[in-house]
Amino acid sequence: MIYLDNAATTQPSKEALAIYNEAQQTLFFNSESLHVGGEMAREALNSSRHYIQKHFNTDKEVLFSTSGSHANQIAIDIYLSQAQEGKVLVSPYEHPSLYAALEPYKKQFEIVEMPLTNEGTIDLAALEALVDDETVLIIAQHVNSEIGYILPVHEIAEFAQAYNIPFHVDGVQAVQKIEDKAIQAFTSYAFSGHKFKGTKGVGALLIEHKSVRPTNIHYF
Repeated sequence: MIYLDNAATTQPSKEALAIYNEAQQTLFFNSESLHVGGEMAREALNSSRHYIQKHFNTDKEVLFSTSGSHANQIAIDIYLSQAQEGKVLVSPYEHPSLYAALEPYKKQFEIVEMPLTNEGTIDLAALEALVDDETVLIIAQHVNSEIGYILPVHEIAEFAQAYNIPFHVDGVQAVQKIEDKAIQAFTSYAFSGHKFKGTKGVGALLIEHKSVRPTNIHYF
């Protein structure tokens, strides 16, 4: 079999599997435990967080998740739990899991898809006209998994910053696939290890400290 479906998932590298297996053998402790094993697990988690922060050159908080979909869910729940009503702007290229995460909020918020040009790219001028004081959240992928479109996330970030609106970016298809690692202008950024030769069941949400409203302290 010749495998060409790496946008869906990748085979874990030997290095990633070796690190994973070693951690399962030597760092299996509960990180909340007070004994030396728990301290070792906590140190490993903190070391992993610092590694991710260094990779992206950011001071954002790192919340670990079970997947990119889970990281997106955490972000959406954090932002929309702080608002009563308003408008959510979302690109029409989003992963189905993101729309599923928005589904429970459809009665409370107006979900508006970003307009496109005739070429199928985000119409930035039309989008800017939609951003206003009623907008409570903006969501966009960094890279689309099916057509490879790199969305203009940095331009969209400028619109969000002008109105102090949280801007969440799904970076699942971007990390380790494009050179752009500048995420500081985004309120939050999600990714998943299995998309670039890591193990399944591991994802992360990088999010500004001021925006963190965890419903479960064990995300930390």
